[in-house]
Amino acid sequence: MRRYEVLEDLVRAKRYGGNPISKEESVSDHVWCMITLALEYIPIINKKFGTKFDLPEVVYGIAIHDLDEAFTGDIPRPFKHRNAKIETAIAEAVDGILRENLENDLYEDLKKVEDRSTPLGYLVKLFDLAQAGYKMKSEIKFGTEFYRDEIGNVTEVLYSKLENLRQSLGTGAEPFDLETTQAFMWLCTIFLEDLNNI
Repeated sequence: MRRYEVLEDLVRAKRYGGNPISKEESVSDHVWCMITLALEYIPIINKKFGTKFDLPEVVYGIAIHDLDEAFTGDIPRPFKHRNAKIETAIAEAVDGILRENLENDLYEDLKKVEDRSTPLGYLVKLFDLAQAGYKMKSEIKFGTEFYRDEIGNVTEVLYSKLENLRQSLGTGAEPFDLETTQAFMWLCTIFLEDLNNI
């Protein structure tokens, strides 16, 4: 499938896998909200920390990060990460579907964005978590209490990322250069402050 055809399918793919929700959200809605976060925060972290994130590259990474959902629909996080066997089986099945249906260069681009050991992959994941958390926060405000526990899971992941980055500083085993590590710590802190203020 070509890029446009796949991205067009993301408009029809709904998120939150049948869980109660007051305002439906498509994968495209999710992507657009993530792009909005990138437009706001990339210029700030580039200026504040001296990072060199390329905004068009980040936006492209965000646009394709959930391409699998054009084929599989949304697989809810609690199910997808229930245990290692399920997680591995889903990942292998999804990878097979993507290899079969995507042009090779698009498949390779997606694999790069999914690689959390790269600054781009890590950054896209931070925006992904933040947007999901903001959506859950909005749902809680609309009275959908189901998301109170779920937002706790998102903040737990962000706290874990922040703590891992913090502990890596000065060890010589930092996953990223100092500026990038500090920028990621700052983003985690901003997102956590926002998400903990319900």
